[in-house]
Amino acid sequence: MLYFTSDLHFCHAKCIKDCNRPFSSVEEMNEMLIQYWNDTVKPSDDIYVLGDFALHQPMDVIHGLFERLCGHIHLIFGNHDHEITRHRYYFRDVLESMHALSTLRIHGDKRLILCHYPLLYWCGDYEDRFIHLYGHLHNNQHDNFIASHLRNAYNVGVDMNNYHPVSIDEILEKVRQHNQELPGENSFNPPSAMRHGELSLSILRNNSDTPDTDKK
Repeated sequence: MLYFTSDLHFCHAKCIKDCNRPFSSVEEMNEMLIQYWNDTVKPSDDIYVLGDFALHQPMDVIHGLFERLCGHIHLIFGNHDHEITRHRYYFRDVLESMHALSTLRIHGDKRLILCHYPLLYWCGDYEDRFIHLYGHLHNNQHDNFIASHLRNAYNVGVDMNNYHPVSIDEILEKVRQHNQELPGENSFNPPSAMRHGELSLSILRNNSDTPDTDKK
């Protein structure tokens, strides 16, 4: 099975308050996120983490967290994955792949566009066979309201998925249902939404592997 997740923010105490996570401490959050992951993902499964795995931790602590998680883990860099991007060699034994941006072929001709940030446009965004998966927004209501008007896109962040990884089958079904609920294919007006300033839907510049500094 193929799974996706994002924005776990291991060891990030402020994230508990900012995202209203149901944990009383960093230690509880770390242990529960690991449990939810391992209850879902089998050792033979592949799982893509779309950024922001852990915050401000030494390499050995981050490496130790990866070691406790099931599955073949692939990382798409987020803006808080500095230690991993700077010392990729150190994580080669726990990560199957590391990219700033990636595309993945599934189910024949379907393609997944994987990025930490939600994109306004992506290759094939007008076709249902191209689906954009992203994170970064956590459960911010303003940001997710605008992003929710994107067709063929899904936020895989833990704060939007009951703190569990989400399977590709679940994602495809949720995207199908979401597309049906949209008023029309052109329901989202990017220039208008951007003028309101509620959300900066970031496009990764130059496909750089260096994460940006961001408040999230």
